[in-house]
Amino acid sequence: MIKIRPVAAPSLLRFIKLEQVCTRPCHHAVAPNEYTDVPKYPPIVDMSRRAKKKRLKTAWHDKITKLPTVEQKLMELNLPKYYGYWSGHLIDVCPKLLGLNFIQYATRTHVVNGLPEEYYSDVKNEAERLTTAVTDKVEHLIHLNYNCPLSRRSFGPGRASERHSTQNFLLGLHRLMASTVDSTVQHIKESVVDMQPRVEAFWILGGLPPDEMLRKTRKNYEPSKELENDLIDRTMQGVSTPRLGVRVTDGLPEVVSRDDPLATSAFVPDNKLDPRAFGFWPGEKKEHSQLWLHSREFITKFVEEYVTELTYPLVQQSAITDGQRWNFSVYQLNTCTLHSDLATNNPHNNILWLGEEQVLFENGVKGLNAEVLTALISMYLKKGIERDNPTPHLGSYKHLADHPASEEYREMFQSHLHDLFSGRGRHFMKPEMYLWEKIYKKDFNTRFFEARRRFFENHYKQKDPGQRRLDEYSPIYIPKAKRKDRRVKYKPMLDSEELYKYH
Repeated sequence: MIKIRPVAAPSLLRFIKLEQVCTRPCHHAVAPNEYTDVPKYPPIVDMSRRAKKKRLKTAWHDKITKLPTVEQKLMELNLPKYYGYWSGHLIDVCPKLLGLNFIQYATRTHVVNGLPEEYYSDVKNEAERLTTAVTDKVEHLIHLNYNCPLSRRSFGPGRASERHSTQNFLLGLHRLMASTVDSTVQHIKESVVDMQPRVEAFWILGGLPPDEMLRKTRKNYEPSKELENDLIDRTMQGVSTPRLGVRVTDGLPEVVSRDDPLATSAFVPDNKLDPRAFGFWPGEKKEHSQLWLHSREFITKFVEEYVTELTYPLVQQSAITDGQRWNFSVYQLNTCTLHSDLATNNPHNNILWLGEEQVLFENGVKGLNAEVLTALISMYLKKGIERDNPTPHLGSYKHLADHPASEEYREMFQSHLHDLFSGRGRHFMKPEMYLWEKIYKKDFNTRFFEARRRFFENHYKQKDPGQRRLDEYSPIYIPKAKRKDRRVKYKPMLDSEELYKYH
């Protein structure tokens, strides 16, 4: 045994016995066998630039599909763009000249003239019976809203007065219809009514030719020369504001089968022009549309997640009206994935049944059209069907409220999502190149003495603002008075899978 005499001064070197430290023998697991009976080769993948981009896109789509809640899917869709996507807008109040063919192509919709009569055959007799009982009340409602001014707003400008009368009439008509059919059907009694909701649709449309600027950029960049004329994807945003919406628990039954020739091989116009030439929250139990009443023309009813294909068709009823003239329609959504080449090479297409324009009444409540009331009551009476697994791409918990993360993380995530979908701009606007900068810095470098800090100037932190992600930000500092743990100085970062996590 080695003995060392202690000294008063601190020693620079001490000796200890190695046996006292390593008392356990070293060991490791048995090495696995390197040889197998059947050879295993790595998969052979295409390493071209086009194939790599396709694999990245497919992996992102699979990630979105596997996320368990609606809110997480919505957040993941918005993560790639901090300042939002540059989208082509289709707005119902701004119809484009000769834009019908493009809208049909952008939504892959086949239009059928006339409503499907056999679809309402089971409720037609009941609708005709209720029509005779409600006719007098409808005449009184028309006289009240169009012949008797109720407020000073009715004496305003012609267009504003008409909108005000139409809104009041549609609300009163819905109350009358709901109270009439409420004793017959249960789903209307339990329905939820939305007044002027903001209905928005977002999807990626593929199969569009590149613009001239993108074509030149690809041509002048060596790795992308072969992609010069490749078709591109454009993000599309559809906006509509119906006067009134009725939501129920169960979705409507399909009009035709998803394998019907009308849903697989119907004619859809091929209009590949660049689009630049032309609402309720997740968690609601009443998530299916029963009926939409519009006071003006609408662009589209194409609303779904664009990376996950439907497993069964969705059906929606609509009525376009100004109170006097009515157009009824039924829309069946069979496909919603239109990115890449699926805009043209898609085994399914959507169908719109559009009825002819009908007049409910003439001036002064003359000649009340009972057929319009029968068609409207039939839409109220049509009952949805309950499906075994209506949300196969969601987890056992459909919404964020049941997520296993902590309550604090769920509240922060929900608040962040509400801010995104509120329609307000970012606190800091997206950086842009001003005209004087393009002249004096980009085209003619006359200010070379200034420090290079802008995003279009070459410096070590240069980055395109369009490539900034939503989860790329500095961690938020937590004041000392609000810290639950003194060692934790910053909040966790946003994450679509775990809601929030520390990097």
